[in-house]
Amino acid sequence: ADPAAFGQLRLGADAHDVAQPGLSALDRGLLIHGVLERVWAQLGAHAGLMSTDEDKLAALVRMTSGAVIQEMSPRRRALRHARFAAIEQARLQRLVTDWLELEKARQPFSVLHREEKRRVRVGGIDIGIRADRVDILEDGTLVVIDYKTGLNGPSRWESDRPDEPQLPLYAVAAESEVSGVFFGTLRIGKVGFRGLVVAEGLVPGVRPNGQHVSLA
Repeated sequence: ADPAAFGQLRLGADAHDVAQPGLSALDRGLLIHGVLERVWAQLGAHAGLMSTDEDKLAALVRMTSGAVIQEMSPRRRALRHARFAAIEQARLQRLVTDWLELEKARQPFSVLHREEKRRVRVGGIDIGIRADRVDILEDGTLVVIDYKTGLNGPSRWESDRPDEPQLPLYAVAAESEVSGVFFGTLRIGKVGFRGLVVAEGLVPGVRPNGQHVSLA
C-alpha cells in the first residue's frame, strides 16, 4: 500500500502539513492511534475513565506513550535518541490527556470495538474498512470515531465520491443503529469532535441534525 495514501485516508495527514524533523505526520498519527487503542483497552468505558483518578490516568498515558514510542524506535532512527523520544512522548501525553478530558464530557458509553476491520460490498465491489473505535451507548445505538491528526469534517462525506469514505461505509454496515459518526481531531491546541450526531450532548461541540445518522 502507498504510505502517503494511507496517511491521507486513514490518519488525515495532509500532504501540505509541515513535517517536524525526525518524524512524519504519518508517523505521529500512528503513535496517536497506538496509544489510544491501548488506553481504551485498559479503561473499557466512560465509567472506567471517570473512575480513574488523575494520577493513575496520567501514569497510564505515560506508560502507554513510552511503550508505543519504544516499539516504533527500531524503524525510526530519531526515536532512538533519548532527548527526541522524550519530546515526542511529552507531545503524545499532552494530546492524549487533552482528548481524554474531552471524552469525560460525553454521555456514558462502553467501547465495543477498537481498530475493527470488516468488509462491505458497495456497487458489487468488496471493500475493506476499519473503524478506529466504535462505542455503544446506553440506548444500544453506536458512535463511530475515526482519529485524525489533520483537520477533517463532515463536508468530506457530501460528494458522490467522498474524500473520507471510512466512516460513511462503516455506518452503512453497522450492526446496530448509529447515533453519531465523528472525526476525532488530535492536534496541539485543536482537540475535538467533528461530525454528525442525533442528540444534544452526545459529544461536546457537535450539534444534532435531528435524525439518526444515515449515510447510505
